[in-house]
Amino acid sequence: RAFDVEFYPDLDIKAPIKAGDVVGKISVFENSIEIGSVNVVSLEDVARANYFDYTKKIFDNWALI
Repeated sequence: RAFDVEFYPDLDIKAPIKAGDVVGKISVFENSIEIGSVNVVSLEDVARANYFDYTKKIFDNWALI
C-alpha cells in the first residue's frame, strides 16, 4: 500500500496566533485518493513580531555570514 501525506498551510494566517487556532491541514492519500485529513492547530500562542524582533533577527543572521 502506498500512502502520501501532504501538508497544506493556511497562507492567509497572520500573527498573533492563539493556541488552538487552525494553521493548516494534513491530508493522507492512498493511490492518489484522499482517505482522510485533519486540521493542524497551534500548540502555543505566537505574538506578532515588532521592529526590535526583526532587527535582532537581521543581526543574528548577519553574524552567521
